[in-house]
Amino acid sequence: MLSPTFAILRNRMPAAILFTLLLITGSCKKNPKEDNGPGEKPGPFTEIPADMKLLVTPKAAPTGNAATVVIGPAGATLASLDGNIAIEVPAGAVAAATTFSIRPVENTLQKRAEKTSYELLPHSVKFNKPVKITMNYDMDVFDDNADALQVASRDETTGQWIALPTALDKDEGTLTVEKSSFSLFEFFEKFMLFADDDALDAGESTQIRVGYLASAKRVTDPDELLLAPLVPNFENNGYNYYIVSKKNPVIENWQIIEGPGTIVVTNNVKSTAKYTAPATLTDDYAIVQVTLTEIPPIIDPKVPGGVRNGGKMYLREQISLLRAWIKVGINGQEYYVKGEIVGGTAGSKTFGIGGSSVIDGVGEVLVSAAVVLGEGNPTAKAGSYPFGIGFPGGAIVSVNIFEQDWGSGYHDCDAHTMKPSSGKINYDTWGTAPGTVLEGSTTFTAYRMISECDKTSKSISISWHIPL
Repeated sequence: MLSPTFAILRNRMPAAILFTLLLITGSCKKNPKEDNGPGEKPGPFTEIPADMKLLVTPKAAPTGNAATVVIGPAGATLASLDGNIAIEVPAGAVAAATTFSIRPVENTLQKRAEKTSYELLPHSVKFNKPVKITMNYDMDVFDDNADALQVASRDETTGQWIALPTALDKDEGTLTVEKSSFSLFEFFEKFMLFADDDALDAGESTQIRVGYLASAKRVTDPDELLLAPLVPNFENNGYNYYIVSKKNPVIENWQIIEGPGTIVVTNNVKSTAKYTAPATLTDDYAIVQVTLTEIPPIIDPKVPGGVRNGGKMYLREQISLLRAWIKVGINGQEYYVKGEIVGGTAGSKTFGIGGSSVIDGVGEVLVSAAVVLGEGNPTAKAGSYPFGIGFPGGAIVSVNIFEQDWGSGYHDCDAHTMKPSSGKINYDTWGTAPGTVLEGSTTFTAYRMISECDKTSKSISISWHIPL
């Protein structure tokens, strides 16, 4: 295995991390903070109009182990194994010893890699007193739009989602609700910005839309509201929102608050706008902001008057400007790796590119493409290099996506050796001088070992554009 120090040309990742990426053989955004503007007392809720449908999802599958404890009439607390949700069972909530559990499950209300949903047990039990449920949110990810956060629970019988009165604590990064029965719980963003494409090359454009997950029609408990996205629904990477088409909320003041480019409103209620990247890219991203006023409120027992967001809110969306990118094609989908991108050499024997980033709805994606040079040919240069493992001139590719490792080779048990994929890596350009753009691509049969001797395969394509 190679061990020289890596010379990073685009110095955004520690050398050790990149070197680890390059040697695998098959085994966020944080926006500037700004306080929301003053609010106004909201108007009343309305019944679901004819063009609404209730938001219903199937039950989510477990994604991890449960934390479990037996709690009796004296009450107690329980936290999830990851520490991101806790319950406080008050004295008298149950009359006898009862088993309580917290188990992480898939996000089905709003799919997003930066958060987890939870199933709370027992079901079909009506507690004598409400149980306090506190969920943590990542302040680096959600702080800018924290005023739009709310917790919802899924009805076990109908699959419908119910928005709950939610106490927001922005200092602690928590959301707290009280509930007298258990089911699935998930927090969501009531309002969001959606970009058709959140990664643009020079001169490219994208539509950005205001999405709204409506709350309407009170149910049995007067504080609970069914979640009902208006028709037409808008689905983007697993999000299910109504794109605002009426003048409620009022949308105004689209602007770019950080980075380059232009923004132009594209409909009469100002709920969509077109962002265009500049012809020459000198920044890695731009942040678009829009202001919402007269917005429907969120019931929040912690706020004077019991509601928040009845007045003004700012929504932001970060658009990556692809000065550097690696594109991965798999399963008919394309994903841009936009963070921690590097290109360089490892001593005199290895050169290549690598990167890793978190993609909404997918998780972390890591990519590396390296070439091992022989002693007699120590110069890194453009060209086509066949796949090979451990021999001079051999190329190695590794992709980790969907938490699965795929590589350009596999273990052949019969031959007791590693066998490379057919095909080549094409380094169209290579160099070390400032201003050089590293470009290249490959399409190959990637393998994943599912046991010591069994493998599965699929086609993966990779291309890259990395200015130094």
